[in-house]
Amino acid sequence: MYAFRRGTAVDRSPLLKDRARRENNSGQWIRCRHCGHVLASLADQIAVDGQRQSVHINPNGVSFRLEFYRRASGCLEVGPETAEHTWFAGHQWQVSVCAPCRAHVGWRFRAAGESRFHGLIVDRILHS
Repeated sequence: MYAFRRGTAVDRSPLLKDRARRENNSGQWIRCRHCGHVLASLADQIAVDGQRQSVHINPNGVSFRLEFYRRASGCLEVGPETAEHTWFAGHQWQVSVCAPCRAHVGWRFRAAGESRFHGLIVDRILHS
């Protein structure tokens, strides 16, 4: 018996079927444009200040279009949190990178308490 032959016990595993279903649902995942790693689920997209996307300009004049997510478990936060030049009053921010490839994909914003969200850079993510 071949372990991955169609119709075997391994092929019918509920865990494998669930994983395949999740990975094949078009438009359900937000991925790193650089390496394809899953950063977030589309189901976690939220509106911030009434918008699901907005454009922000940093102090160097660089413009970023962001999409907002309640969580982005495929990201790592790097560097210190700071409130300097924040785009969202009352929120500190921290750089978010893709966990495997370390590409800069956005920021995590955190207010006092447990209020937090991720702003992912539209040009650096893919919907798949």
